[in-house]
Amino acid sequence: MSRAGTPTDNGAMEAINGWSKVEMFVDFDLSHCEDVPPFVESYIEFFNEGRPSGALGYLTPKAYRELHEAGKEVPKKPSRIRYEKKQAKIEESKTDEEAN
Repeated sequence: MSRAGTPTDNGAMEAINGWSKVEMFVDFDLSHCEDVPPFVESYIEFFNEGRPSGALGYLTPKAYRELHEAGKEVPKKPSRIRYEKKQAKIEESKTDEEAN
């Protein structure tokens, strides 16, 4: 549990809170919603089961968890794929230089 008044203690949760607030107010127009609790519950279901995440290889959190729990390979983050491609090119150029 984080200390009161210190959002940096739990940065991941603070980020999710920020994203969800923006999406609920901007994308889904929460300000004109008459019954907020059911709306928030439906948003949480959408966030976990319908909204793909780039950080999870463009799977929903639920789909990612199901793959992981089944012991199947989960997709890599796009940034990880780019990093691995760049590293492969660096290694290839080193090998080429050593061969010459």
